[in-house]
Amino acid sequence: MIEYLAGLEDAIDARPTRVYFVRCEVNDHGWVNGFHHFVKLEDAIKLMRQYVARQIWHARDERKKVFLKVFGDSVMDDVSRNPQRSQTIFVRIDKDTFEYRVWSADLLYTELPKDKSFNY
Repeated sequence: MIEYLAGLEDAIDARPTRVYFVRCEVNDHGWVNGFHHFVKLEDAIKLMRQYVARQIWHARDERKKVFLKVFGDSVMDDVSRNPQRSQTIFVRIDKDTFEYRVWSADLLYTELPKDKSFNY
């Protein structure tokens, strides 16, 4: 049994500390969270680009006018000294505007105190 648990300390130290996810703002009415969370920033950017490409494809299929602008940005909510570089995608389809950004959040491996948690 001891041999089986010998590598467990390394697995606990290798746990991710941050997750990345995509948020979208439609017509400046607030940010909407996505359902997927990633350990790697590249995976979140890849999902964001795939979703925007599918959205543009459907809009062009419906003969709508599309404007696209992609620019470099830092990850939102990354307060470190060297924030990671990401992308922001701005899409206008007819009169609707969509802004996609990658956000990050710290992972907590312990429970929050009762005064900071609303799920009691």
